[in-house]
Amino acid sequence: KTRLTDAMMGEVKCFGLIIARVKVSSGEEGVGYIVLPNNVGGGAIESLITRDLSAAVLGQPVERTERIWNEMDALMKSLGRSGLASRAMSVLDIAVWDAKAKICKKPLWQLLGGQHDSVNVVASGVDLMLPLKDLIRQTERFLSAGFLAIKIKVGRREMKEDVQRVRAVRAFLDNYSF
Repeated sequence: KTRLTDAMMGEVKCFGLIIARVKVSSGEEGVGYIVLPNNVGGGAIESLITRDLSAAVLGQPVERTERIWNEMDALMKSLGRSGLASRAMSVLDIAVWDAKAKICKKPLWQLLGGQHDSVNVVASGVDLMLPLKDLIRQTERFLSAGFLAIKIKVGRREMKEDVQRVRAVRAFLDNYSF
């Protein structure tokens, strides 16, 4: 069994999830969520949302997304714009934008000015510690699924290991029949 490992966080043993729901008077509900590797900070984020940030959202028309964001920002200014405050603000901001899109009866990508109904995507895995043969297998699965762009993690203890892994994936791609 391969451990999930991230260069910044180390081993990822589990994931937590914070979900925010913003319900408007007309009945639409916006949903936002964030994923927490190793479920770190969930209680603090929940507390920031329920005890502090909810005041910036409650009673506000979600059509005023920028005003809501500015009010949340003002509330969190003394904590800074990163870390727990940023994560808590993000989950509510996502829910507000989702509710706004539902009220406007538009997909969020159109509401934000998107012009195309499809985009190219990049396949990515939590693969920093995957053995090389498993990394190649993962690459093959991504290609078989139709992905044309793949991101692999770098950040192992020795840079030469990263270089070896990137070279091996590139060699595999050179020999892959598209």
